[in-house]
Amino acid sequence: MLAQATIAPSTHPLADRFSIEMQSDIEKHIDDYEVFCVEICEECEFVRRYNIAYGPRLMYALFVLKRWLTALAFRTYHHIAVSGRFDAIYVGEIIQDWSESESRDPIIVSSSLLRQNYGESPLSAHRILDLLQEWTGVSQIFTRNLYQNRRNDVILVTSVGTATARQRLARLLLLPIDQLRRAIRDEIMPLSVRDESL
Repeated sequence: MLAQATIAPSTHPLADRFSIEMQSDIEKHIDDYEVFCVEICEECEFVRRYNIAYGPRLMYALFVLKRWLTALAFRTYHHIAVSGRFDAIYVGEIIQDWSESESRDPIIVSSSLLRQNYGESPLSAHRILDLLQEWTGVSQIFTRNLYQNRRNDVILVTSVGTATARQRLARLLLLPIDQLRRAIRDEIMPLSVRDESL
């Protein structure tokens, strides 16, 4: 089927640019091209977009020379690097949600936030982090102690979640420690950090 189509004259603008040398290469390796074309046609619905008669001629320029693959890989890499979104990698529908990412810069908080015996009521660090995670919608919160001296110890807080969820967490952690711990003790999210108040 495809062997006959290689001889037929073409009116497709891409196919017209191919040289006689390309045509002879296709004719020599037509069996390989037929198998390759069938696989591509099944996955990319190539038959519907172009007349199948142009298949072997187009296949050489599009797939054998592989210039398109280099350009596509280059553009995809830069799209991912700039946007941070990985959906450009997928040909089909996206199954996973790639809108979540890890915060780049940690939020610096006083270590007294997670101290159990700080203030009027003891709160466990686990309870504090679980409630912060629930209020903000981040999927994970990571903490790391940074010891400067006994009085000025700080915690570096990073998180994984959507940009909105990470922003909510940042707004919460920027509140005064006493106010935040009171809100956690009472299990009432502060009004100043709710999305409606913005």
